[in-house]
Amino acid sequence: MGGKQKQAQRTKNNARPSNSGRSAELLASTIPPFGTFSGLKETCFANAGFSLVPIDDIDSSVDSNFQLVLKKMSKKDGTTKLKALQEFTELIKNTDAETIKAVLPFWPRLYNNLSTDAEHRVREAAQLAQHQVVLKAKRNIAPYLKQLAGPWFTSQYDTYPPAASAATQSFSDAFPANKLQEAIIFCQEEILNYICDNLIIHTAQTLSNPKTNSLEDSKARYERVIISSLQGYALYLSKVPKKSIETVMELHQKIIMSAKFWKFGRNDVSSIRASWYMVLTAMFQMAPFLLENKAAQVTKAVFSNMDESDPAVLPNVWEAALLTITTIENWWKYINVDELFLPKLWKVLRQGGQGNATVIYPNLLPLLSHLPPNLDIESFYNNYFNNMRIGIQQKTIRSSQSESRALCVALIECLQYTILKNQSNLALCETLIDEQLLVAVEWSLENGQAAYKTLFNQISSLIQYWHRNVEPYPNYKTMCDRVWIKLKTLFENKIGLNEDYMARQIEFFLCLKSTTKPKKQLKVKFDGNDSKSGDDGQSQGETSTVSDEYLNCLNYLICSTCICCVNTIRRNAQPSIVDHLLYMVQEFENETLLKYLNSKVNSSENMIEVCTKIILPWIDDDSIRSRGVIDLLFIIFKYLKYEEKALVLKTLDKVPYEDCFGWCVAKCLSHPFNMDLEVQNWLGSKRVGDFLVRIMQYEIADESSPEFSLLLKQALTETFNGDLLIRKKSVFEIIESLSACLMSPHNHPMTIDTCASLGAYLAAIVYTESLKLAYSDKLLIALFTLSCCSDVDPETLSKDTIWEVNTAWQDIITLITGEIQQNELKILAETFAKIVEKKLFNAIETINSDEVVEKIVSFLNSVAKCKPLYVGELISLFMERTFIPLQAKILKLQIQLIEYLKGNLSDPYEPTNSKVDRDQFELIDEEKIAKYFTWKQIMLSVISSPIDEDDYCESDDGNTGNILLKLAENTENMISGLLYDIALLESVNQNLKSVRHYDKLDGQLANIKDKLVNILDHIDSVTKDKIGGILVHKAGEEGWLWANTVQLWFVELSKVPATKVYDKLLPSMNTKLGKLHLTQILGSNLSYDNVHCKVGPVGSVVILRSLLHCDEIDVQIAEVFNKIQKLRDEDMGRYFYNINFTNWSQVQTAIEIMRMFTVLVDTRNNKQLNSRQWDFILVSLANWSGKLNEIKSTCDNIQIAAFILSIVKLFATITQYIEELAKEQPANSLVDEWKNVFVIPITTDIMKIWLYLSEKYECKVNKISITDLVFLHELGNVIGHVNANHIFQTHIAGMPKWSKVLKQCCTLLINSEHSLQLWGYNMLITLSSGLIEVDSKSVDTNTPHEKGMIFEQFKDLLVRTHNIVSIMLHDFKLGEDSCRVEPYTDSYTYTFGYLLIWDVLLNLCEKSSRELRFQYADWLRKEELLNSLLSSIFKLMPTDVLRYTEGKTKPFFECFVEKPKLLLGEEINSDKLERFVCWIYASTLAQLPASVRQWWTNAEARTSQIVERVTTAYVSPSLCSQELTDVSEHETTFKNMVVKVHPYAREVIAVYTVDDSQMELVMALPTNYPLCGPDVQCNRQIGGISHKPWLMQLKMCVLHQNGRIWDALSLWNNNLDKKFDGVEECYICFAVLHPGTYQLPKLSCKTCRKKFHAACLYKWFSTSNKSTCPICRNLF
Repeated sequence: MGGKQKQAQRTKNNARPSNSGRSAELLASTIPPFGTFSGLKETCFANAGFSLVPIDDIDSSVDSNFQLVLKKMSKKDGTTKLKALQEFTELIKNTDAETIKAVLPFWPRLYNNLSTDAEHRVREAAQLAQHQVVLKAKRNIAPYLKQLAGPWFTSQYDTYPPAASAATQSFSDAFPANKLQEAIIFCQEEILNYICDNLIIHTAQTLSNPKTNSLEDSKARYERVIISSLQGYALYLSKVPKKSIETVMELHQKIIMSAKFWKFGRNDVSSIRASWYMVLTAMFQMAPFLLENKAAQVTKAVFSNMDESDPAVLPNVWEAALLTITTIENWWKYINVDELFLPKLWKVLRQGGQGNATVIYPNLLPLLSHLPPNLDIESFYNNYFNNMRIGIQQKTIRSSQSESRALCVALIECLQYTILKNQSNLALCETLIDEQLLVAVEWSLENGQAAYKTLFNQISSLIQYWHRNVEPYPNYKTMCDRVWIKLKTLFENKIGLNEDYMARQIEFFLCLKSTTKPKKQLKVKFDGNDSKSGDDGQSQGETSTVSDEYLNCLNYLICSTCICCVNTIRRNAQPSIVDHLLYMVQEFENETLLKYLNSKVNSSENMIEVCTKIILPWIDDDSIRSRGVIDLLFIIFKYLKYEEKALVLKTLDKVPYEDCFGWCVAKCLSHPFNMDLEVQNWLGSKRVGDFLVRIMQYEIADESSPEFSLLLKQALTETFNGDLLIRKKSVFEIIESLSACLMSPHNHPMTIDTCASLGAYLAAIVYTESLKLAYSDKLLIALFTLSCCSDVDPETLSKDTIWEVNTAWQDIITLITGEIQQNELKILAETFAKIVEKKLFNAIETINSDEVVEKIVSFLNSVAKCKPLYVGELISLFMERTFIPLQAKILKLQIQLIEYLKGNLSDPYEPTNSKVDRDQFELIDEEKIAKYFTWKQIMLSVISSPIDEDDYCESDDGNTGNILLKLAENTENMISGLLYDIALLESVNQNLKSVRHYDKLDGQLANIKDKLVNILDHIDSVTKDKIGGILVHKAGEEGWLWANTVQLWFVELSKVPATKVYDKLLPSMNTKLGKLHLTQILGSNLSYDNVHCKVGPVGSVVILRSLLHCDEIDVQIAEVFNKIQKLRDEDMGRYFYNINFTNWSQVQTAIEIMRMFTVLVDTRNNKQLNSRQWDFILVSLANWSGKLNEIKSTCDNIQIAAFILSIVKLFATITQYIEELAKEQPANSLVDEWKNVFVIPITTDIMKIWLYLSEKYECKVNKISITDLVFLHELGNVIGHVNANHIFQTHIAGMPKWSKVLKQCCTLLINSEHSLQLWGYNMLITLSSGLIEVDSKSVDTNTPHEKGMIFEQFKDLLVRTHNIVSIMLHDFKLGEDSCRVEPYTDSYTYTFGYLLIWDVLLNLCEKSSRELRFQYADWLRKEELLNSLLSSIFKLMPTDVLRYTEGKTKPFFECFVEKPKLLLGEEINSDKLERFVCWIYASTLAQLPASVRQWWTNAEARTSQIVERVTTAYVSPSLCSQELTDVSEHETTFKNMVVKVHPYAREVIAVYTVDDSQMELVMALPTNYPLCGPDVQCNRQIGGISHKPWLMQLKMCVLHQNGRIWDALSLWNNNLDKKFDGVEECYICFAVLHPGTYQLPKLSCKTCRKKFHAACLYKWFSTSNKSTCPICRNLF
């Protein structure tokens, strides 16, 4: 449309040359060729042309892949070139040599251009490609070497390190070290031409194309080429010999004679300047002849730049400067030294090297050796050293360690050299010493700098050097004397200046005493140094050899300084000067020094006067009294005589200052003073002992100073004769205080760690082979007690300290075991056992079994190391603690009662222990049971623990790996007892799951069995036989659980078949009871043919019950029935009608018969019973149940309890069987007989006993024993088989009223005993159908119950529990925090009761009709109780459920789908409650969806999101499935409607058909159903019929009336049926069926004859306050 016509795109691989190529040809013809596009044709290699064959003329013989990639390299785009180079490199790697040979003519021109490309990645890729070319082409690259040499050689110094490294690597791979020089010489003309052109001819504009490169890129490329060319030139000079350089002299002269070359030394780019000076240095070193005519130019160029500050350039400048003054003769003639050289030198020195001191200052000494001869020496040296000192004082130098060290070393070396060179000029030397050396010392002492120690070392070396070389240089003696005098004067005038000054003065003295040389750094060696001095060759850390004269001068200086200090203290007492004096005396201590000091201060040589006249008076001076004074005193104390020492110690004993006295004690306790007999006597004095006791008390109270904390350890050491340094009474007092602290660690949290460590240390001192228990066992017991305190905060008592304590008491036990009597050890072990029991075995919740085992095993192993024979008795001592026998006796009796009560072990022979009432002996509770078995587990772990093999010798048979059981006594009795305990524990775990701590007991059983199996591997066969014999004897004599033990040992552990065990052991059973119990225990693995024991008629009944699992025992059953009938015939009244409940045998006979009947009816043999046998069973049950009311008051008797339980179990079993039989054979005579004759009186008796027992145990809540629990569990689990219909029949005589039962159930729901809560709950579930019937009659007859609906009777209890739960959950945020309720607490009781009540109510809703469920939901809405429930549920729901995110596994999912079984006797824990919470929520959604939906809609946004997430993930899938399943099951029940279900789409389609017309209804369930209601649509409708009212009514049913999908469809169908049957709709709601009551409109107006629903009319009257017809307005 008139626009500019677009150019055609360039064809790929277009060979037509571009304009840039022609431009390159023109450029190449005017200036020397560089790495650009050249138009040269293929010629010979005589000149240095960079092109062999143009890209346009590529031969077709070249591989097409190479043709393509070579053309890509010529492109302008950097990325294209980079990729092309990478492809080229890969092609080279994977191509044969011949193919590469054809490509080589085209590579040099491209490489020369790409190696200097502006893009650093391209340059790197070019060098990598060149490397591959070199590796693959090898000798074939030789013809092209000269064309590649220039760029390749200089690219080794590319400014981009990876590119430079690649170029260097390729160059070294191409030319080995022995061929490298030859290669450079071969190409030197090309290299020099390339460098010369770059340095002299090319500019930034000529090196780059201005049209394609920016000015900045061109400049950067030029700088990069110059830098690489200069450094390449320097490399060339360092590699090529002189002769080869001379052969190309013209090229060198061309470079050197160029003014542009010399300008590079002043270039603004530091890298160019550094490279230029590198070239200059290389010329000086390798080819100085090149600069023969350039001396003036070189000298001026170098010295004019001496003040260079750039760190990159400066090293090269100073190296060039040194080479200049050493290479160029009379260099000073070419410059003005005063104007050019000296000002720049002074500037550098004043500025401390301008931050480059480490580079500059090592070169100053050589500079001094080549000074111009015409200088004014004195003026020069004065300026030189003054400027150096000014430089040292610079802030940057003082703060830098390396810079300061370099200056200090250079200063002293230059001084040393200058004085050596001018030593004959004494005036100059003295001036230098006074004005430079001493001034430097003074300044360093007063101000300090980072490396002042280096300066002190250098000065010390200088003075020592002068002292060693006095003979060859006599003036050195004068200089040394002058130095010492000046130093003495300096120190006298500066005493006490400040603490830093004094600290540096000490450092200076130490350097003078022993010089530590720095590492060798000098470049010039002094002529005057001899080998002994070690100035140059001495390594760091070596000490110089000095003359006696030097040491005398040094001592004189030290002594003079000390005298000044003493005099200064006398004039002006300063603590810092005392410390300063102490340091000097300590470092230079010797008797001569001290005597000289005494003679100068006191004019006496008696050392005691130093103490009495100088040191001791300072103790009374508050201003200077310090530890330093005491240290000074004891330095002199070493040189005193015996009497003088006694005098000093006597004086110290009277010192009134406690801190000062403590310093004295600390000094006396230190080495070597504590070896002095006079000091030892003084340490044993009363005052020292009392002082240490106070220190101990201060330490415990955390009031002791750190310096005194170590005194106790120092004081509690042994002398050479084994005694302690301090007196014995004081030791006792210290132990008493320390033990009290260790015994109560919680009272001393700040110091317990220190005291424990001290106690461990002290224990090793006072408990030895010689002392034994001389200092009592208090400390030992305290250490063990502390090691047993597991509740100590680890921050107050560290792990290392605990290890010290444990190691200490174990070592002591091992030590004293061999020194004391066995009875003493036993008493000590008893004490330890009590400590373990008290500290580690207190509350069952806090018991750490591993820790208890570790303590006992450590104790036993400690004893075994010395006296292994003692261990057996000690194991027994720990095994049978005082609480074990009593608890074992009571627990054994209780478990026997439980086994008897459940019928697992029978007792038909009237034993004495089974008749005992459960209230007649002391009962042990759950805590004691758990502790009993925990202790047994601990002791089993103890005896199975290995003996410490490190210190215990091998056993007699040479085996190692023994356990402590090997050392025990009566092993067979011990193992037998443990087996019996296992049997007890198995019974406890089976029967007492609901008791507290069951979780611990459950884990202990498996653990104990595993350990026992491991122990058996260490027991020999003889011992095993003894164990078996003991168990058989016990089982035969006592029976009961010993029979279980026999089964455990022989069958379970020894793997012997039960039949063999029974046949072998039965003859060994000495009593009928033993035989009977053995048969009962092994009965499940026996057949009837194996049993041959004679145990009497009742015993036969018991045995038959144990063997009813066997096949083909009809004959045996008949025989037993005959025996029972024979008993009945002999005395019917005695055994069936008039049982004497005080007669054990009579009652037990009835019990065993009922138990046998129960098992018989419950097994498959029930159908083989004939009518006579059934009559006998039913008549017996009826007669015995009639006795319940008579014996209920004696139910505490275990036998009466067993009798009651047997009746109820038999009733439940028969009821269950009759119900199943009635379904199969409704007309069976047995069923009719049971329903018409037996069931009502038996149910009446059972309900009476249930009501009595519930009231009894409700009042006995805190006294319920474990046998009571088992009784409640067994009875409560079968009570649900009672038929509720009988309870609601008012005409039955004696039947408790249902209202009374209901009230009692409500009371039980909040009982603190969990079993009673389930009693009430189970009974309420049983009553639910009758309760619904009561409400249904009230609704149908419109006659409310006198107490209202059933829900009203739960109101008070519901409100009460709701208030308690709400208070408990008040601080929890809904959806954020989850409350985990712990079992066996009031919170658990009320929460569980609250949930049970709601489960009962929801159960009523589930079983009720639609009309009644509407009433229940309306009641809950009015009472506003449901919202509180839902809020509480989400605060009680598990955290894992609330935080569930999509994609993860769903924890607790089954809890929302399946109702948890609430059985009595199961474990009680928080998980069970949380699962119940989940079920309550799912049940609430299922029964009251509309109510939940309304709560969810009104909830906060965060809460609603959490509720929706939980519902969608856990509840909605199962509810949708259930709804659709209900519809599917009823889809054929409609006459005119067809229902289709699409489960995957969650969709229901209902089609209503009338004649040929159809109406279609579609209901789709959302993913979060029922929080969101179903989507309801009417796709097709029958003409003339309005569907909207019915559709609204359907939605109302589902959304607002808790109706199910099936209910809505039924309502819709019924409405349509009634409509087409001619039934008139209500003129208020315009529906045929009422949406709530589902009734037809029955009430009609007498005037207009319109019909209305009763509920609609009632609402109309109540809201309008009128009684007129809604249509005609006449009175209704």
